[in-house]
Amino acid sequence: VWDARNFACVQTFLTTNKICGFATTSVKHKRMLVSSLWSIFSFDQEGGPYCKIEGEDKETMVVYNEKLLSFLTGGVEMVKVWNALNGKIVKMFRGLVKDDISCMCLDQRGRKFIIGTLSGQLEVYNYQNGQHMKTLQGHKGEIIHLAYGVNSTLLVSIGADHIIQVHDEGPVERSPVLVTIPVHLEDRVEILGYDVSFTMRLVALGCNDGSLHIWDIDTGKLEHTFHEVKDRSCVKFLGNLPLIAAADEEGEVKVYV
Repeated sequence: VWDARNFACVQTFLTTNKICGFATTSVKHKRMLVSSLWSIFSFDQEGGPYCKIEGEDKETMVVYNEKLLSFLTGGVEMVKVWNALNGKIVKMFRGLVKDDISCMCLDQRGRKFIIGTLSGQLEVYNYQNGQHMKTLQGHKGEIIHLAYGVNSTLLVSIGADHIIQVHDEGPVERSPVLVTIPVHLEDRVEILGYDVSFTMRLVALGCNDGSLHIWDIDTGKLEHTFHEVKDRSCVKFLGNLPLIAAADEEGEVKVYV
């Protein structure tokens, strides 16, 4: 964990397995949840107790639901809801999709969860009972990232087919695609990092050729392109500031205005 004001490392957490994903809880509880293959690790950021929760499926992603004080984990074939206060499983949903789960997110009220799969399925489910609610327009291939708007019903899906879609998830039955953004990359260029800022209405992609691309999610217009020698394996907008950080696999982080 780094202090963004002076770039000093303030905390380091260690796990015994490869880290697949993580989520932070609200400011009040100050905990970090890390998915690491067969286990979920819970770290107290103020030096409190450390907790390891054993899973039965590869827990490759984790999402915190601050509205219901619970967190959602996704594995190869199942989705689980955990009580964030005691670490116990509350619900377990199997067989929701035909293919492996590749990413997921929550709606702005924490009442629905959206799943993307390796085959491009995009499905919406009820958070409380796992009931299927609707199918959204998917992608031709793996969905690599999903992001839901804050105080809106916009859903951004990014696919390995080099397509970005902006959906209006609000309608009960049919949720239209408002904007489709084709990502024009050269052959063998892969998308490694991604982030969406609903405050600035931008989506960013980092690639293995060192490029960083930023689009307007309302118009689909390409706003900026930055080029570096090293790949951009992780990108992140810095809160409400007009800044974006991009990191490479060697640990070098650059901040762009």
